[in-house]
Amino acid sequence: MGQFSLSCLSRAKTADEITKAMRVYEAIRKPRAVKLKNASEESGVEKHYPDSKKQRERDAQMKMVIDTHLAEIPKRGEKNSHPCVWIMGHDAVGYANIELDRVFRKKNGVAPERP
Repeated sequence: MGQFSLSCLSRAKTADEITKAMRVYEAIRKPRAVKLKNASEESGVEKHYPDSKKQRERDAQMKMVIDTHLAEIPKRGEKNSHPCVWIMGHDAVGYANIELDRVFRKKNGVAPERP
C-alpha cells in the first residue's frame, strides 16, 4: 500500500471519510491490479510455449523488440513506446491524487477541475 494509501487516507477528516477514502483507493487500484494480473497470466503462458511455430514467432517478435529503440530507456521528456510502459511508467500517487481531488472536491461542493 505505502505512499498510495497514505495519499488516500490523508484526505479523510472524519471516520466516515476514512471508509470513503478506502473505497476510492479500491476503485482506483482494482482495475489496474486486475489488468496487471491478466497480463502476467498471459505472459506466463506465452513464455512457456512448447517448441513450435508459435514459439518461434514469439522469439522473433521478442528479438525485434530487443533490437529496436523499444529496448532503450527514453530520455527525460521523450515518449516511451515500450509495450510495458503502462506498468513501469505509471505514476500511481499522481493518478490517485487526481482522482481523490475529483471525489473529495465534489463532496465538499467544489466543482472538480477537468484535465
